[in-house]
Amino acid sequence: MNLFERAANATYLIVQSGEELFGIPLKYVVHIIPIQKLKETPDLPSYVAGKINHEGASIPVIDLQCRLNREAVVCDEESCIVILHVQGSNVGLLVSAVGDIRELEEKNSETEEIEERGIVLSRCKQEEREIAILDVSKVVKF
Repeated sequence: MNLFERAANATYLIVQSGEELFGIPLKYVVHIIPIQKLKETPDLPSYVAGKINHEGASIPVIDLQCRLNREAVVCDEESCIVILHVQGSNVGLLVSAVGDIRELEEKNSETEEIEERGIVLSRCKQEEREIAILDVSKVVKF
């Protein structure tokens, strides 16, 4: 892996869902859009909050809190949808707020590998806050 690929793999969009911080690999992020009205989707899993029309396509939106088996995101003016491009298609991720873009490296974070391979790959600690690194392909899997 060359230097550019390593940098790309270590760069994350930091989002908040509930009170927790999560890192989404930046290479999957397409857009960040304001919250909008969602169309109901009774045929999809309960963690899918609905669908939106984005750039002419119907995109399912996953509520990250529900995906983590918690209560749904309480939407306010900071809530938004992060559009991700994963495995050839776009999916929205409903989050409480979007933070900044950070490089999470071993030299400036403490990484603890998670034995259970759920949707969280690892947890990093930066500036006294824990950031859970998401396995995006598992988050968006129906």
